[in-house]
Amino acid sequence: MILVWLLFCFGSTLFPQSTFDSKFFFYIVNETSGKDYIVDDKNLTIGGIGVTFDYKYKNYLVKGTFSNNRFYNSSFSNYNDYQRITYIGNRTEHSFDFDNSKATLDYKNNFFSYSIGKSNYKIGDGYRSIIFSDSTPSFPNFNFTWNFYRNLDFSYMHGILSSSIYDERTNEELYSSFNKDQYDRHVVYHKINYRIDWIKDLDLSIGFSEMVAYGARGFDFNYIFPFNFYWSIQHSLGDKDNVQMHGYINLKIKDISFFYNLLIDEWTPELTFEEINRNWFGHHGGIKLNEVFFHDRLIIEVIWNDHRIYRHRFQINDFYSYNNPIGFWAGPHSQELFIMYEANLSETNSICFRYTNSSRGELTKEMILDQYRTIEYKRFSGIVESKEMITFELEKQFYENIKIKMGVSLVNWTNAGFEPYQNSDNIYDKSELIDIEKISFNTSVFYNF
Repeated sequence: MILVWLLFCFGSTLFPQSTFDSKFFFYIVNETSGKDYIVDDKNLTIGGIGVTFDYKYKNYLVKGTFSNNRFYNSSFSNYNDYQRITYIGNRTEHSFDFDNSKATLDYKNNFFSYSIGKSNYKIGDGYRSIIFSDSTPSFPNFNFTWNFYRNLDFSYMHGILSSSIYDERTNEELYSSFNKDQYDRHVVYHKINYRIDWIKDLDLSIGFSEMVAYGARGFDFNYIFPFNFYWSIQHSLGDKDNVQMHGYINLKIKDISFFYNLLIDEWTPELTFEEINRNWFGHHGGIKLNEVFFHDRLIIEVIWNDHRIYRHRFQINDFYSYNNPIGFWAGPHSQELFIMYEANLSETNSICFRYTNSSRGELTKEMILDQYRTIEYKRFSGIVESKEMITFELEKQFYENIKIKMGVSLVNWTNAGFEPYQNSDNIYDKSELIDIEKISFNTSVFYNF
């Protein structure tokens, strides 16, 4: 990291047109009752230190963020929208460490942009996403966007995810049986987007995309070419990969935006309206209002995911990274109502209100087998974990480098501690689960220098 910093400092001297900026930062977050990060009603502290940098030269930008973090509690629930924890180190009875890192080389002109490095990749016009979410861990990828004709854009991304499926032979021979080596899982995405912006006070975008998850064979050149039709390619390869399609519409009228996303994993049109169907769909719609009263915005979103999306009969093809879905944070067989209101009271003061009501159900191996046999499964017929949470926060900026946030969260959590993926044999001890109501007060300090 020091060598990188020195390199860019020297580069800004060598090239007068370039600029370099870097900041070290420190943060600490305390939740008196753990919010929804942990199941128990116990105090929780998260802290970390890191560095950010960016180097600009003409149309190029090199930027990065690195941090080392400590979670002062031994348990962490995966039923929340913070999915960035990857490798866990120095685990003790009371804490564990985890790292976050992002670094990219970007280029942009009036018609074309690209990025290569390790980063998050978000798709969708909402705060949430059912395609690619920025709440998931960063991953190595290359992506570009090309405005090739008037209001037509084409985007492409190819990345590598963590499959968490370990190569036992390699680990035994090279790593003394420690789980260090795992099979690569690749993800490919391309999108065509069309914009209508010549109507006064109206901006309309419609688009179509495909994405494929495949693995255990290195880069497949069938998917490296951006302009292939991946649904056909996947069929020609013997249906061994996992292809999903995505259509969307975004409509903006002055300060009001509407959007809808449809994710299609599998579909048999003639069975669409039958009770036993192959509607392997994810739905995500919402509305955004800017300047409701003053410098503020209101977001309302609804997500509904079928139990058959994201996962595949061959586990290597799941749309997951580090055992977390790369789309909606609650995964398949889930739903959420999300409301957020943010307002800037002044240049240094802001408030934020969030409401979320979510549920998720079982995801067993038997359910995967049944979905390929077109056997009916009644939604939420097994154990259902649900959570309703209201959060209010006040943020205050001091000087240019200190930010303090204080707030409170009211959590009503049913069947807390449920792990849908462990229920592989359709047997689960419900006595291990708890229903909990708690109030968690939050104090956060962020400092950069």
